[in-house]
Amino acid sequence: MRNAFMLLAVAAVFKLNAVVPSIAEGSVELKQVSGHGDMVVSYRLEGAPGIVTMDVQTNAGGTVWCSIGATAFMSSVSGDVGHMVEVGERSIRWDVRKGWPDKVVPAGGIRAVLTAWATNAPPDWLAVDLKNEGVHWFCASEDMLPCGPVTGDAAKTDWLVLKRVKASGIRWVMGSSEQDSVRSDYEVPHFVTLTEDYYMGVYEFTQGQFMAVGGKWSEKYPNITNKPLRPVLGLTWGTIRGKYGWPADTRVEAHEVSDGSPLGKLRKLTGIDFDLPTEAQWEFACRAGCETPLYNGLTASAANADAIAYTPDNTPLETLQTSVSGVITESQEHIPQPVGGKLPNAWGFYDMLGNAAEFCLDYIKYYHSVVDAIDPVGPSSPDYGTARVRRGGTSGDGSSANCRCAHRTLTNQGASYYYNGFRVMCPITLKW
Repeated sequence: MRNAFMLLAVAAVFKLNAVVPSIAEGSVELKQVSGHGDMVVSYRLEGAPGIVTMDVQTNAGGTVWCSIGATAFMSSVSGDVGHMVEVGERSIRWDVRKGWPDKVVPAGGIRAVLTAWATNAPPDWLAVDLKNEGVHWFCASEDMLPCGPVTGDAAKTDWLVLKRVKASGIRWVMGSSEQDSVRSDYEVPHFVTLTEDYYMGVYEFTQGQFMAVGGKWSEKYPNITNKPLRPVLGLTWGTIRGKYGWPADTRVEAHEVSDGSPLGKLRKLTGIDFDLPTEAQWEFACRAGCETPLYNGLTASAANADAIAYTPDNTPLETLQTSVSGVITESQEHIPQPVGGKLPNAWGFYDMLGNAAEFCLDYIKYYHSVVDAIDPVGPSSPDYGTARVRRGGTSGDGSSANCRCAHRTLTNQGASYYYNGFRVMCPITLKW
């Protein structure tokens, strides 16, 4: 790369509240390392530990500055950025030759923009690298995802992308509305308030992501094609977590999982306490502020669900080979499809309705007597075997009428079906 970086302008976004982290005024410097193209951004974080994000911008003329785009630097940046940073003198290193080669920028024509975020009020996006242990990035916008576009294959296989669900303090109605012509007694409407925000996976957890954390291809369904982009299929609730302790006396105990379970392996790789969502967390994220049976504002029908959900009515039949003790049988089924093939809800979550039925933490018993629930965790014991709740309906079981925001069904925690899957969540502080 030609040595074109001479005098470099640097800007910082300051959070002035003393109880939150802030970038010290005048502390930010951006310099090119002598002898090669690496750039170093130095700064001082004050107030409290926080999350630091960065954008790199070039001058488009006058007072107009434009981002060079995350692909130009996110994959070639290291140091104190994109994750929680302690108070003090900090630095970020950018390998310009790797991410943005052969660029010529006039003196004063480039700047780094740093933003400090409180750890309990993080950025909206979280991208977790499943190929490198302990690497994750908080991102201020979708454009800053290090894996590239959220719709790309990398975000569905080698990375796990989550969005912040801003649920704290919002009182809403969980359950079926009067518009829901197929409502059941298990969907009684009641008020719910969640007291904390959380991160939720943009997609159902895929076979590719399962493999990235040490899982194996399912031997039960040997002939399914395009496996990496499809939801993980056929795992039991107990297999996913490895422990049956939900709910428990304390928050930490409730969220314990076994080291060898998919969630345990994911935690070990990433250092983040992922788990299944509670029913209330799942439905709040699914509705995305909508009170109607479908999150596109419509009533439940195969036609109304077509654009947003893979249902038994719009999913092609495929030959499913099932292997049990080495004996293979065949059947024609509406198998869940690669994730992200339908339109997302208003908050950017895909396949919340249809495709794979998604396990939640709770037992099936519902809150018939609850008028106003706060952070509901479900009953302490089941009233139907060991049944755990599945949400959202599926492409392969039942009908399109099941693909509704309020629909609830069950599977015993030790049972396995090809149309069952799951979606992960974690607290915004990443640890319980």
